Formats: sequence, structure tokens, C-alpha cells
Amino acid sequence: MGDPLRLRILQLLFRSEMTVTEIVSALKANQPNISKHLQLLLQGKLVARRKVGVKHIYSVADPLIYTFCDLACRGIREKARTRLTEAK
Repeated sequence: MGDPLRLRILQLLFRSEMTVTEIVSALKANQPNISKHLQLLLQGKLVARRKVGVKHIYSVADPLIYTFCDLACRGIREKARTRLTEAK
């Protein structure tokens, strides 16, 4: 969860299920990097994966993850605000 790209992937998946290709396109990132992060999220049981034909469809494994991500994002925003204030 410590990587901003993983948080961005989860934010996308909160909206709807997506394939790797759709995630790559939405985040304008490279496929190997997205696949690596999806594998880590899958291992951590934060996302679920199902196969449809040759495609893998990813989704959020548990809706409670949204609450956790919201708290993490708030913490990141607060740290950024604090750093900006201290830098002035």
C-alpha cells in the first residue's frame, strides 16, 4: 500500500472492474509495472482476479478496502500539507 501507483490502481478499481490493458491506458503507465503492482495487490488479497477468455479482470477484493485507502490518502495529503507549511 505504500506505493502511490498501487493506491491509484485501487482507486480505479473502486469505480469498476478492469483489465490490465484498461488500467495501463487509464494510468498512462507501462504494462510490466502495472502487472507487478497488481500481482502484489493480489498477493495481499486487496484485489481479486477472474479470467474471462484470455483476459484477466481485476476488482477490489473487499469493499472495506475503500475505507482503508481513504484513510491512507488522507494521511498522505496531511503529510504533504505539513511539509509545505514547514518549507515556508
